Amino acid sequence: MHLLFHIVYRAHAKGTHHKLALDALRHLKGTDFDYWQRVFLAHAKLYLEGAEAPDDDFRDFENHVLHTRDGLWGGAPTKVQSWYHHVVEALAAEDWPTAVYCAGVLSHYYADPLQPFHTAQSEAENNIHRAVEWSIARSYGTLYALGLREFADMRVEVGAEPNWLVELTCRGAEKANHHYEKLMAHYDIGRGVVDPPAGLDRVARRIVAEMIRYAYLSYAVVLDRAITESHVFAPEIRLGPAALLAAVEAPTRALARKAADARERRLIEAIYDELQVNGTVERHLPEEQRVVRDRFAREVLAKRAPSPPAAELFPFRPRERVVTRVDRQREARKQEALAASAEVIPLRPAGPLTPAATTVPVAAAAAYASTVTREPMLFVVPSAQRPGLGKAQAGPATTIVPAASAMQLTLADTAQDAPRAPANANGAAGGRAHDDTHLTLDDAVSAALAAGARTLKRLETLGVTTVRDLLKADPESLAVQLNSRSLTADTIGDWQDQALLMCAIPGLRPAHGQLLVGAGYRSAQAIADAEADKLCADVLAFAATSAGQRALRSGDVPDMERIKGWLEAARRMRAA
Repeated sequence: MHLLFHIVYRAHAKGTHHKLALDALRHLKGTDFDYWQRVFLAHAKLYLEGAEAPDDDFRDFENHVLHTRDGLWGGAPTKVQSWYHHVVEALAAEDWPTAVYCAGVLSHYYADPLQPFHTAQSEAENNIHRAVEWSIARSYGTLYALGLREFADMRVEVGAEPNWLVELTCRGAEKANHHYEKLMAHYDIGRGVVDPPAGLDRVARRIVAEMIRYAYLSYAVVLDRAITESHVFAPEIRLGPAALLAAVEAPTRALARKAADARERRLIEAIYDELQVNGTVERHLPEEQRVVRDRFAREVLAKRAPSPPAAELFPFRPRERVVTRVDRQREARKQEALAASAEVIPLRPAGPLTPAATTVPVAAAAAYASTVTREPMLFVVPSAQRPGLGKAQAGPATTIVPAASAMQLTLADTAQDAPRAPANANGAAGGRAHDDTHLTLDDAVSAALAAGARTLKRLETLGVTTVRDLLKADPESLAVQLNSRSLTADTIGDWQDQALLMCAIPGLRPAHGQLLVGAGYRSAQAIADAEADKLCADVLAFAATSAGQRALRSGDVPDMERIKGWLEAARRMRAA
């Protein structure tokens, strides 16, 4: 190449579009290609002006893109074809300055769809688009050398069909779009804002190097075809005066290029700062990206048919139950809790009456098993409390009746006016006061859980409205349907253990049940077997943890007397 080429390339070319247009001249292969190179170099200033005109002069941002995944949305093919005709017409008229300027404009419209970020649209790409372009411009020389080395055998062929140029443009855009997500993934804006070339890692550099080489090789083919279609011969041009003038202007051009780079750095830094603060770029989003984004939203996104609800596309299918070691441990723990959690579970709220007058002895473990196996549920009911039996008809001390019959018992059937034990000054029968009310299987689930209103509402929508519903639920399936990161199968298993404790131990509150389960006491039997001092120490130690504080919800930590009261109640229930 002539000395003028190197002067222009090093001192006058200020960006990627300039260098792509000049690199295409290196690869002209048509008849008298060296004479045509001189034509373009003689009017190098116009050639470079044309290469930036679509951005700087026309502000024609919508026609720089070609979205291959959206029905080839974008005006690039139309503009490429239009400016190609201008080039051929100017060459045929031997209007060399106009032909060279139009060739510069054509290079911009043709090369833009060969940049991956001009072939699709996303917020993530918008955030780094300008930074990636800056990194490419600042490392162009390295990328050119990499492409020459890695893709030395690259060839670009064009067909003879009339619409060959549009086909070539669309084929190049599809090639670029193949790298869209990968280029995003392999660009680091945090490094690029400090050192632009460092923002491109090894994979990103190879992607860009390939597309740069494809761009200048294919554009050289386009210029060769335009020259051939014009049917004219290249003039003889001397480049000595032009080379001298370019050398004189080189220092001024270098200063202008340095100032432009400083402005670009400030813009990229502002983009990066906004991205760090807000997670997206809006205020400092460049005009060209904003225009394309908004037009894409109007013309493509607004016309897309809305997707059907996710529940219709992906209906919930319960996972086939596979009994694991954890499942077996959980079931064993539950059965232990059920067996030990009081043979007394009231069928309905008993109020302040004594246990003997308000409760029906129930085999809790058998009751729970019956809800799973669907076998008849049997309750053990004292004969004296069985409906329809008078004293003369009373037989054995207890009678086994179906659950449905037991559920029909009313307080009038079960509550006798039994005398109360004398109360002391504290309202307790012969000692410390204790609440003799139990949680029942038919109580609302809200009475058993210290959960928020939103969680309780979600349980209600899933059909879990009573304590009985909660105990029947499979923890794994219910956790999937609740679809909350914090509500796991283990959490639901804890809820079930807490509910069983509240059914077994009178006066136990939801928060206290959480403390006991969190401290490792998951059944009334475990509480009844514990030593008083150790039980107090374990519960108070758990209450001091963050999980214990969440359970108490800023409430008071139970004192040792209250904890010992739970122990006494558990032992009374076991002895009953």
